[in-house]
Amino acid sequence: MQQLDLGLCQETSLEQLLARLRRESLANGVTERTAVRAGDATRTRFRDEYPCGLPRRGQTRVRDYYTAVVRRMALRRSPDGDDAYRELLRAVTIARELRSGGMQPEDVVSELVATFRIPEHVASRAVRARPAA
Repeated sequence: MQQLDLGLCQETSLEQLLARLRRESLANGVTERTAVRAGDATRTRFRDEYPCGLPRRGQTRVRDYYTAVVRRMALRRSPDGDDAYRELLRAVTIARELRSGGMQPEDVVSELVATFRIPEHVASRAVRARPAA
C-alpha cells in the first residue's frame, strides 16, 4: 500500500529550529545580518538531509552547525556590529576555565568584572551560559 505524504511533520522542522536559533542569537547580541546569514548557510547545508522533521540528533547537528557559523562570522571582526556577542563569547570562555578550576559562580562573576573588565550583566550571563554559547 502506498503511503501519502500530506506534508505533515510530527517533529520539529528545520525552519522552526532555525527561527528559534535566530531568536536566541539575537538575544545574545548577534546582529540580524549575522543571524540571517548563519541561518541561510545552515539551511543550505541541511535542507536536503532533513526535508521534513528533525530527529533529536538532527536538531543537535543543526544547532552545532549554526552556532559554529555564527561564531566564525562574529569573530571575523567585520563591521557587522557583533561586538556584544564577541564580548559574551570571551566572557563564557574565561568563565568556563575559572569554573573548571573550582571557582564558585559568584567568585567567577567578580573575577570577570574586576580582572577582565567585563560588565557585570555580561559576566552573570556568561556564568549561566550553556555549553554551546
